Amino acid sequence: MGRQAVILAGGRGRRLGALTDKLPKPLMPVDGRPFLEHLVRQLARHGFDDIVLLEGYRADQVRDALGDGAALGVRLTHVVEDRPLGTGGALSAAAPLLAERFLLVNGDTFFDFDLAALVEAATPEPWLIRMALCWVPDTARFGAVECEGPRVSRFAEKADSTGPGWINAGYYWMRRSAIDEFPAPPSSLERDVLPGLAARGLVAGLAFVGSFVDIGTPRGLAEAEGTLVGL
Repeated sequence: MGRQAVILAGGRGRRLGALTDKLPKPLMPVDGRPFLEHLVRQLARHGFDDIVLLEGYRADQVRDALGDGAALGVRLTHVVEDRPLGTGGALSAAAPLLAERFLLVNGDTFFDFDLAALVEAATPEPWLIRMALCWVPDTARFGAVECEGPRVSRFAEKADSTGPGWINAGYYWMRRSAIDEFPAPPSSLERDVLPGLAARGLVAGLAFVGSFVDIGTPRGLAEAEGTLVGL
């Protein structure tokens, strides 16, 4: 039996400027394919065959590009927000469709690591979210994540981060009950949800090593080219 994954694919990607005027960020071409297709293929390889896409900006283009997922070996469910809800709000709105436990993935990052290790890890109770951490040479572009043992203790802002360290890779193994703790939409998962849950000891961080891509900025999109070939 397969597992469920949810991809946050609703943002316009304003940091990409004019590049997203006519094409949503998750469909930016990287190595000959829409970036979102690379993500879906990765999830399919790891046994996630039920994938929910949370869409907003130019959602019709996402649907046209990926369809029902049959060509990629998965079943895609397209959920379109009728107004901007933020990443946390979009997830809250989709709650009735979600499994008791599911993998949440950012629609603008790709981390080549063992997803099964994140899903199957033994995490001390209590926890609501288990997130993948990636080591980078400079955390200033992303903001660092600090841990005390298995618990995430702090999310440092980009302005407060410098030098090598661990960052949020954008992959979360979640209990659906975590959504009960979300504030009313619109809300941001990274700004409004994760720091509060971490302060209560409900977020675990697991460190992994692998190739990491973030297409959220022109620099990141340019760096992504050539990294996903064969993945």
